Amino acid sequence: MPSAAIHPAAYWAATGSVFSGTIVCAVGVSKLGGWLIRTIKRWRSPHSADVIAHGGNFAAIELTHYGEPATWEVRIRIRRAVADLMNPDPLARLCFLRKDGKAYRSLLLKHGESAHVTVANVETSEWGHGSWLALRDAESRYGTRIPDSGVIIEAEIKAEPSMKEGIIKRCFQLSRFTGHGGAVEFTDVACS
Repeated sequence: MPSAAIHPAAYWAATGSVFSGTIVCAVGVSKLGGWLIRTIKRWRSPHSADVIAHGGNFAAIELTHYGEPATWEVRIRIRRAVADLMNPDPLARLCFLRKDGKAYRSLLLKHGESAHVTVANVETSEWGHGSWLALRDAESRYGTRIPDSGVIIEAEIKAEPSMKEGIIKRCFQLSRFTGHGGAVEFTDVACS
């Protein structure tokens, strides 16, 4: 190493580069170690979810998370109308995940935690002149009006980091009983 009296600038440059290189290596090793620990935990305990449909006063999907923490996101779209009617809204829409009274577009869930998505509810007019079934999403304020005969809904449930199985795709039949006080029927069906 050069003497400070003979080459002061070179001395400080060499000392600074050794110090900076040590800091960069230490930070890099700690980041790599953290990533490796998270990867091994996720490999040993991969995340998964139970998806349950609920009907009644409104239609909802309950999502229960198992395994290492993951961030979930749900999109729904209408595949087709049941009574051979025109599809009222065929585009996929992002939905709110609700947990502890708050709504989120995407939500981090830990092992055993659950959240739900309100898919549809019965809306009434301001003047009480009728009611209808409205599909709920995070992109529109009033929702999409659904015929009482019903529609087939496709839900795409995605986790980040992604699961081995990829995106969970489930289909549900959504309809309304007009004779039972407007109760909403929401059941699992095949996606064919």
